[in-house]
Amino acid sequence: ERELTQTIFQESSIKLYEARLDKYKEVWPLLKVIAGYEWRKLEGGKLAKDSSQNAIEAVQKMADDLTDAAYSSLGLLMSEESRTHLTNLRRSCGAFKRNKITSQELMRHAHWFKHSLRADLYIPNTSIENEEFRKYTEAINELLQS
Repeated sequence: ERELTQTIFQESSIKLYEARLDKYKEVWPLLKVIAGYEWRKLEGGKLAKDSSQNAIEAVQKMADDLTDAAYSSLGLLMSEESRTHLTNLRRSCGAFKRNKITSQELMRHAHWFKHSLRADLYIPNTSIENEEFRKYTEAINELLQS
């Protein structure tokens, strides 16, 4: 019975990983607007009042798209930590538009959200994690081949 439970857990973990990978790839492009090069291209400034209308509209569109994502199947698949970072990023978009935070703070919230998504997928963020990731990947590959 324990072996059956373990097998079911492993299979469901793989299915969750695959579902997250499929859905997370839809979210990643939404964050492009606050990448440094894109922000400069949009003439984004330190505060909303210093930014072009295009930059402000892009931040609002990102917030709207992230809200839609949060209430789709993607929201069900995210870890609690990723949902928290997503909520913080959405709130930061509004705060930026009201000149309450800088674009750097907005970018920092996006940074933590991206890293949280990567953690959900067991993608290492530091060289120390690379060895653990290699071990995890080998274990997953063994499971998939059996």
